[in-house]
Amino acid sequence: MNRALLAVAAILLLGTSAAFAQSDTALVLGTIKDSQGGVLPGVTVTVRNVDTGLTRSAVTDEGGAYRAPALPPGRYELTAHLDGFAEAVRRGVGVAAGAEVVINFELSPASITEQVVVTADSPVVETTTATTQSRITSEALEVLPLAGRDYTSLLRLAPGAQSSNGFALAGSRGRSNQWTIDGADNRDDISGNGRQVVALEAVSEIQILVNGFRAEYGQASGGVINVVTRGGTNDLRGSLFTLFQDERLTSRSPYANRSLPEDPFQRVYYGGTLGGPIVRDRTHFFGTFERENRDTFSSSTVVLPASSAALASGTQQYLSAAGISSSLFGAGGSARLVRPDFEANNKAAARVDHQLSQSQFLTLRYTHGRESSWSGTSGNLLDYNGRDITFRTNYGTASHKWILGPNKLNELFVQFGQTYALRVPTHPDLVNVNISGGFSLGGPTNYPQGTTDYVFQITEGFTWTQSNTRTGDHAIKFGGQIKTFKNNEFFDNQFRGIYTFPSIQAFIEGRPSRFNQNQGNSRVKAFNPQYALYLQDDWRPTPGLTLSLGLRYDYQGAKNVALKEITGEEGPGVSKDKNNFSPRIGFAWAPGNSTTEAIYGGAGLYYDAIILNAINNARFAPPRVIGVQIDNPAWPDPFLGGTVVIPPPNINVLDPDLRMAHNWNSQIGYRRELLPDLGLDINFTYNRGSDHLAILNTNAGIPGTASLTGAGAVRPDPTIQNRSYYTNAGEIRYKGLVVDLRKRFSRAYQAGLMYTLSKTEDNSQAFTSAFLVPERMDLSYGPGVDDRRHRLVGHAELTLPFDLQFGMILEYASEAPMDITAGGRDLNGDGITGDWVNEDICRNISCDGFTYSRNSVRQLSTEDANRLRALFGLSPIAEFARNPHYFNADLTLQKSLRWGDQRLRLMLQALNAFNIPQRGQPQRNILSNLFGTYSSVRQPRSAQVSVQYQF
Repeated sequence: MNRALLAVAAILLLGTSAAFAQSDTALVLGTIKDSQGGVLPGVTVTVRNVDTGLTRSAVTDEGGAYRAPALPPGRYELTAHLDGFAEAVRRGVGVAAGAEVVINFELSPASITEQVVVTADSPVVETTTATTQSRITSEALEVLPLAGRDYTSLLRLAPGAQSSNGFALAGSRGRSNQWTIDGADNRDDISGNGRQVVALEAVSEIQILVNGFRAEYGQASGGVINVVTRGGTNDLRGSLFTLFQDERLTSRSPYANRSLPEDPFQRVYYGGTLGGPIVRDRTHFFGTFERENRDTFSSSTVVLPASSAALASGTQQYLSAAGISSSLFGAGGSARLVRPDFEANNKAAARVDHQLSQSQFLTLRYTHGRESSWSGTSGNLLDYNGRDITFRTNYGTASHKWILGPNKLNELFVQFGQTYALRVPTHPDLVNVNISGGFSLGGPTNYPQGTTDYVFQITEGFTWTQSNTRTGDHAIKFGGQIKTFKNNEFFDNQFRGIYTFPSIQAFIEGRPSRFNQNQGNSRVKAFNPQYALYLQDDWRPTPGLTLSLGLRYDYQGAKNVALKEITGEEGPGVSKDKNNFSPRIGFAWAPGNSTTEAIYGGAGLYYDAIILNAINNARFAPPRVIGVQIDNPAWPDPFLGGTVVIPPPNINVLDPDLRMAHNWNSQIGYRRELLPDLGLDINFTYNRGSDHLAILNTNAGIPGTASLTGAGAVRPDPTIQNRSYYTNAGEIRYKGLVVDLRKRFSRAYQAGLMYTLSKTEDNSQAFTSAFLVPERMDLSYGPGVDDRRHRLVGHAELTLPFDLQFGMILEYASEAPMDITAGGRDLNGDGITGDWVNEDICRNISCDGFTYSRNSVRQLSTEDANRLRALFGLSPIAEFARNPHYFNADLTLQKSLRWGDQRLRLMLQALNAFNIPQRGQPQRNILSNLFGTYSSVRQPRSAQVSVQYQF
């Protein structure tokens, strides 16, 4: 670690502000005046949580302003007291995580009345923040339809959200988000996705920061998804619940083979919660446990030899060693094999909140998850393709919030946890067999694989506010984070070996054509230290104007440790990138110091964390891992004969100057409270992403040297095949207009309606595959896979007569772009098949007048489809189906039965309630016999029933 990093660490340990400061709590602020409009300093404002008794006090400064920070989400009562004035009380104030709630008071002389009480919620819009954000409330979580009990499906309600490629926000990649739980890091360093999904009953609300968030948030060029967990209250409360779903409650796809029986499926959830006081008004606990049992199946349509076939001795030896009876072949011919599969998933969480004093608050939380998936037995050959998977997480966090005075807040946060995963084939000693036009044995060829991850995170924070009648109010946060990630994993792809047979008859006769096996060491021990510093000033030069001024610095020290066994030195990974400073500026202007209206906007630089999958993939480079190929091998021991070939390997190489990706994100918007519980937010967002991770094949064949099938390519380096070069070549452009109308829960209902008009363009949405045409990388730039020009999402949660509750989500999206390719054909002769038909690259065929590129088509006419077919001498098709729009309706109907403090909830949920065929895109491979036809639907109608008892 160099001197600069030591200095960063020293600053952090001496006291800095948490990198996720107050993402799990809220701020209440405002101004207090007398009846003549004069500001009142010295007023004591007491903020009390009506459910837990937690109390905060603040005193107005010389400008009459007060701030009550670090408030856990919940319902609050505010009291303003000053001798000589009537006490003012504001009741029914709801506070959400990360919210900035403005509550102003006007005090009247005490001679008029002793106390003025107002029952009214906080304003429905926030007038002091430039952030575009969304929240999923507890009311929504209780009523809105969810697939299973997966609350992440509700993230689609956020502005600018897309879910066709992970969960993407405002044009960014689905792996470019920061995932947190109560503000604690929950982002998987390996994949970039969320690490844990806590039990539904443990979730209080979900905060989604889409654009314009402050410098205290980092490692995300997309958004921040913060799950806030539940805590106990002064009342002892608990619940028991179950959910049931099976194939009888699920419609079949219109493309399912009706001659086959309906696919078996069953899902059962059950669990419970308990929470309440340990010491009333001071210490509370909450715990939950949830289990899911899922019975599913795997199926495969295969062609088998007859059990009476005269099997060669080598084939008999292979089957005998694996314990496979030839009687499983039956009469031979085509057969559909079905195998039961099972899943059992446990989720548990426990939380304790303790108020040490009026100024100190302690929270301890533990979360556990265990997912198990295994293959059953059905007495057929598919049993020998089974797999067992175990995934386990254990994470503990502790946070301490300390209000040191009227204008100082200290926050300490610590997290430690472990993730363990193991994936193995059911028959680990079975060498894989793949029979062309027949069947396969051995299970996943990339198993076994496993990982053990350790995460340690510490943040310690200080927030300082000051007021000056001339320069205005400042809320200054300075801070950072230390996070270390250690990983020990292996990935034995094709280490068991795989035999290839050209036909079933060759298998019967024991004549494999090829044997492939990787040999060596796939284990990697990775270390990824991450450091962050930031300085943030929320400055209010006037009561109605808030300026958000921030500067952040991020550093990621991951190196290519696999390279050490090859060159003797670790590769730089991303550790050389040390200039990741990200300035950010935002404003929120409330005309006339309004609490119901604001114009906001801003711009900033946002850096991503590098996903370690890219760095760790370099482990497969020779001599660490060597691929062996034997043509016409001996059977069943390949090393007893045949022609041994060391084929040119495919290797992965990291750009030695790899940098962290970044986005310049900007937005301008207007929000207004139309009614006390109805808010409108209109914003325009422009995001420009650069240096995103992408793969360039730097050893593709010289264009024009390969045949139409890709054979015979002359490569710059003939000793290797493809050279996947991980570099900063990814670009993103997003423009989006969002109109968001939200009705807060009141008068027995809440609702929201959001329309998005957007355009997303990029050249490498996912980095799992290389640029298709390396000689013309520009052809990869086009509409992103998430580009839906029009999107409309609405939701509503209603309480009806007779204690009925109704929930609904409606979605519409215009068509996604289509990628028309010539699968299996190499049009420019560089050894890479699946090209676009484009006259600028075609060498192996003549395609004058065609200019297709990545995602270049919205709708393809039948005439154009047949012109493409004619290029390859193929017969015309009758029709190229219309690229479908998307429409979906999910519904919930719930009935509550109550007696005393107890409640029984009976719930029926229907996903795609009207069973509208949500067709996938037509087949886009020009050479396919199914070109232009539909073959699948996204989600047939499914229903689930649940029962919950609450006390």
